[in-house]
Amino acid sequence: FKEVFSDKAGGEAAAAFVNIDALRNTLDALAQSAHISPDDKALWAKIEAASGLADAHRLTFVARFENGNWVTRGFLAAPEVRTGILAALANGWVSEDTLKLIPRSAVIAAACKFSLAQFYDQIRTAVGNVNPRFQQNFDQGVGFASTMLGANVKTDLIDSFGDGWVLYMSPEVAGDGALGTVVVNQLTDPVKAEHAMQS
Repeated sequence: FKEVFSDKAGGEAAAAFVNIDALRNTLDALAQSAHISPDDKALWAKIEAASGLADAHRLTFVARFENGNWVTRGFLAAPEVRTGILAALANGWVSEDTLKLIPRSAVIAAACKFSLAQFYDQIRTAVGNVNPRFQQNFDQGVGFASTMLGANVKTDLIDSFGDGWVLYMSPEVAGDGALGTVVVNQLTDPVKAEHAMQS
C-alpha cells in the first residue's frame, strides 16, 4: 500500500489488493484443463497476449480521509515495456495544469493518464491477433462512424486527445447526479478535434 500512499503510509479507511499474477496462473491452469478443446486453448493464449495481462502483476487500492476530503488512490504494477491493451496506460501523475481544470465546487473528482489513441491502436491490433475477421469488422465499423461524422474518427478525433483526463461532478456546473458528470481532456490538437465534432 506504500506504493499509493508512500508519503503518508498508514491510517487507511479502506484497502484492496489483487494478486494479478496468481489470478493469471489460475486462468492459465483452467485453460489447460483436459476438457478444454485445443482450439479454445489456442484462443485463450491469443486473448491473453492481446490483453497484455502478462505485463500486470498486482493492483492496489486504498482510500481514506485527507484534510476533510475522501481520497482514493490506486496503483497498477505493470512495468514498461507493456504490451497489448495495457500499452495505452501512461506513466506518471496527472499534471497540475490538468488538475486545475477541476472546479472547487466539485463534490466528486477523479484524474488519470490514459492514451486514447494508443488504446484504439492496441484494441485494433488485439482483435486482429485473435481473429483477422474481427479486425475487418472493427475497421468497417470505424469507417461507418467516420462517414456519419464527416471526419476521420482516428486521425481527426481520437489522435487529438491528450493523455491527461479529469472527471468531476459539480452542482454549479452541470447539476447533481450521474447526468451531471463532466469529463475534461487537454487536447493536443484542439482545432482538428473541433472540426471533427462540428462536422
